[in-house]
Amino acid sequence: MRICLVACLLVLAGCGQPPEAGAGTCGAGRLGGWIGQPATALDEQYLPEEHRLVAPGMAVTQDYRPNRLNVLLDRQGRITGFRCG
Repeated sequence: MRICLVACLLVLAGCGQPPEAGAGTCGAGRLGGWIGQPATALDEQYLPEEHRLVAPGMAVTQDYRPNRLNVLLDRQGRITGFRCG
């Protein structure tokens, strides 16, 4: 009986969603006014220490870091968005 109960609890624990990093975790929410601007205009003083610029087709690591800010760029180098991770 105990084994069945433990097994059921493990199955239920695996069904939960992982916590999502909110826009406030890496500061992405406060930078929305920069969307559409060239990446060169974004002063690094506004960026957290852990950040990276991500252009289309660029190879990036897939490790998830909730405090890292990803600055998403288009092919012309303009900012299209911000994402934590």
